[in-house]
Amino acid sequence: MKIKLLTEKNYKTTLWSGGKTAQIAIYPLDADFSNKDFIWRISSATVETDKSVFTDFSNYNRYIATLKGNIKLIHENDENEYLLNEYQLHKFDGAVKTTSSGKCTDYNLMLRKNIAEAEIKSLNLKPDEIYEYEISENNSTAVIFCGKGSINLTYPENLKIGDRETAIIEDYVGKIKIKSHCNSNIIFQIIKISK
Repeated sequence: MKIKLLTEKNYKTTLWSGGKTAQIAIYPLDADFSNKDFIWRISSATVETDKSVFTDFSNYNRYIATLKGNIKLIHENDENEYLLNEYQLHKFDGAVKTTSSGKCTDYNLMLRKNIAEAEIKSLNLKPDEIYEYEISENNSTAVIFCGKGSINLTYPENLKIGDRETAIIEDYVGKIKIKSHCNSNIIFQIIKISK
């Protein structure tokens, strides 16, 4: 089992046409985001323009949530408009032309099609509330992002995860237990890679 804690100092920040993006984690570690050769990637970006067009990621499925602010998403050939409130998750195909309106800070998970999939949950934990999850497959990676607040990973090891920090657990099968110190917003992911 490997557990690592990532803070904002570990995130790789770059500019994009609508603001800044911080790469939280990428797999494999030597993958290059600009080459689109990664299997999965987690990032958080600021959207600083009123309207923006999402970059084409045809080989990826995407999840997005806003951490601060609300945005409206419009997907080409989809008559629906999707208003995302804070910590509301939305999944879409990275090949579909997507535009957004509104300014926010968002959270993104990208998964290479036919190779990676994820179970992802947005959790709003109250003080002393406990969340448990059982990992049953050893090809899974657990990613716990604390967007707001403070939590403790109490099992399999004791680790404090603060505001905008991320814990990654690899090579582990068994129970994960999280306890919140205060009102905390968390994005919890189990990423599986097909062998």
